[in-house]
Amino acid sequence: MNAKSAARLLALVIAFAAGAHEARADDTFVYSVQISAVVQTSPPKIALSWATDPFGAVSYAISRKAKTDTSWGNPLVTLSGTTTNWSDTNVIVGSNYEYQIYKVATEKYTGFGYIFAGIEAPFTENRGTVILVVATNSAPDLTNELARLQSDLVGDGWSVIRQNVSSNDTPQSVRQGITNYYWANPTNVDAVFLFGHVPILESGYLNYDGHYTRAMPADTYYGEMNGDWPTPLNETNGPSYLPSDVALMVGRVDMFNMPGVGAAIPFPSEEELLRNYLDKDHNWREHLISVNRKALMGDRRGSDDGALAMAASGYRIFEPCVGPGNTIQANI
Repeated sequence: MNAKSAARLLALVIAFAAGAHEARADDTFVYSVQISAVVQTSPPKIALSWATDPFGAVSYAISRKAKTDTSWGNPLVTLSGTTTNWSDTNVIVGSNYEYQIYKVATEKYTGFGYIFAGIEAPFTENRGTVILVVATNSAPDLTNELARLQSDLVGDGWSVIRQNVSSNDTPQSVRQGITNYYWANPTNVDAVFLFGHVPILESGYLNYDGHYTRAMPADTYYGEMNGDWPTPLNETNGPSYLPSDVALMVGRVDMFNMPGVGAAIPFPSEEELLRNYLDKDHNWREHLISVNRKALMGDRRGSDDGALAMAASGYRIFEPCVGPGNTIQANI
C-alpha cells in the first residue's frame, strides 16, 4: 500500500463512537471495533475479524455498502456479543466493499468499526487533482526533489497544480490561491498538500484540551471552500467552528523550528529535514525501503470526555491499516 492509498483508507475508517460512559477511563479502545480482513479468490470471500470486548458485548451488527453509497441501509447480519469473526461470501472478484460493525456492550456503551476491502480490485488510475503548496523560502535548494515528488504524485494517479508561496504571506492570500484553483474545477480538485512552512492560521477561542482558552492552528481553513471568513482575519476574530464542511483533504509537511533540543546530535537544518523527508517518501513509494506494520497510539484523555472517547477513532483507524496486534499503546 502506498502513502496515498493509506491516506484514503484512513479517510474511509474515521468515525466517532457514541453511547453512555461506564468503561474505565483508560479503556478507550472499547468504544471502537478494531477490524481486520482476509480475502480469498476461490471461492470469493472476505473474512472479517475483530477483538473481543473485554467487558462483554451484547451484539454486533454488520452493514455493507459501495464506496459511493451515502447510507448503509439495513444490517446484513446481527451477531451475538461473543462472536469475533464473520465472512461475506456474497462478493465478486474485482470489486470492493465498505463494512461497518456496530457494537452494543453490556457496560452501556457502543462502538463502531469500519474497513474497506476488496478482492483483486482494480487500481485507481485517476485520483483527481492535488494542489501542491510549497513555501519556497523553506526549501530554496530542493528543486530536483520537489520535481521528483510531483512526478511521484502523477504516478500515483494525481494531477498536480503547483502553488509557490512564502512563509511571510498571509493565510488569506494562500487560501485565495487555493480557492481560485478549486472553483475553476470544483468537481476534480480533491486535496491540498502543504509543503514547508506554509503560513498557519490560528483561529477560534476554545479551551479544547483543558489548558486555557486560545486560538488553535487550523489547516482546515485551506480545505473549506464555502465559508464567509472575517476580514481582516486573525487569531482574535477567527471562528471557533468551521462555517461549512471541508471540501478538500489537507496535509502538511513542515519542519520549521525543530532544533532537536536535548538530542544527542543536533537536528539538521529545516531544508535538510525536508530533503530527508522527500528522499524517504520517494524510496517508500518505489519500495526501496520497507517498514514494519505497526502503529503507536497515544491516549491522553481516555474517556474523560464521556462517550466521545476521542482516541477511539485512532484505534479503529489503525487496525485495518496495520493488522491485528500491531497497535501499541504509548506510555504517557
